[in-house]
Amino acid sequence: MPGLVEQVFDTNPGLADLAHFLPVGTVFNLPIPTPREPVILDPIKLW
Repeated sequence: MPGLVEQVFDTNPGLADLAHFLPVGTVFNLPIPTPREPVILDPIKLW
């Protein structure tokens, strides 16, 4: 889902500073993504 990572970091300031692996016991809020309407793209001609 586009933008989900940004929502997590906006909701949890300082979470990105903890590096790749979160320490055991780290508590953070994970937002529930809302479904969006699918976007239908126009086909692309390769020749």
